[in-house]
Amino acid sequence: MAKLTREQERRHAQACQLVELDRDLNDDERLFVLDHWQESATSTNASDRAFFTPAGLARDMSMDVEGRRILDLGAGIGRLPFHCRDALARYEYPQFVCVERNPAYVRVGRRVMPEATWICADILDLPDMLDELGTVDCAISNPPFGPLPRRRDAPGGYTGRRFEYHTIALAGLFARRGVFLIPQLTRPRSGAPAVRTASRTPATRSTASSLPRPVSSSTRAAR
Repeated sequence: MAKLTREQERRHAQACQLVELDRDLNDDERLFVLDHWQESATSTNASDRAFFTPAGLARDMSMDVEGRRILDLGAGIGRLPFHCRDALARYEYPQFVCVERNPAYVRVGRRVMPEATWICADILDLPDMLDELGTVDCAISNPPFGPLPRRRDAPGGYTGRRFEYHTIALAGLFARRGVFLIPQLTRPRSGAPAVRTASRTPATRSTASSLPRPVSSSTRAAR
């Protein structure tokens, strides 16, 4: 991660001050936090492969999201659900469940998206919470890319090293539709969940897909 410029440091400090305010933030203040709070502010950023989603890409992705109840896997500080709010305004009382394992991100995310339910947990532990969380209409994610250390595989049969495919497989346990940001150069491997490309950017593609349900005792219990 490149060293922050003085201007980036100044704006990050301003974002931190907003997070500490003893009142709800307005939308302009939430956007400022999303734009200027730096993921490199936490010591685990490198190992987490955390790179927050740019605003334009999040807005583009939101056009593929459908449903009233949305699950964000690896939510960061809430960029994706924040930009999905307007796109989902046609649904009465849309609900967001944001899962993020970095507690610093969760703390900021609760200020950006206080209307969401935030869960501080590793997304690969979510199968243990299926009965509590239930199913959702759509899963969304800008997952870490490539091989990452993990304690378990996602349900569904994929045992490869690429974390983005474990995220997609996990989404199938909770939702029948998913929208994901993955690198253009990512190619499906043997056993990886199938996705179709919905829209493209030069380096990243947004994939929207109907998700197959993994065969597991937890899935059968939820049906």
